[in-house]
Amino acid sequence: MSLFRRSPEQRREKALRSARPGPLHTYLEAPPPDLGTPLADLRLLAVDIETTGLDPRRDRVLSIGWLPVDGGRVLLGGAGRVVVRDEGG
Repeated sequence: MSLFRRSPEQRREKALRSARPGPLHTYLEAPPPDLGTPLADLRLLAVDIETTGLDPRRDRVLSIGWLPVDGGRVLLGGAGRVVVRDEGG
């Protein structure tokens, strides 16, 4: 069966079976919030990825930034950024 023909729950279960212990496994173990949950009740992570373009064959990631949001509060102390270095030249 194609990955895109699976339900989100099936994709999550498949990923959980193959994930090693660690942050990804912990994330996949947590149940997703109910669809009716108000955004103000959720803890979110805003992620921004800067690239040289949109073609993955030619372009590359320049930097990744993140900012936690807890309900209506932006948690600046948890914000971060990584500049991706081109080691290959």
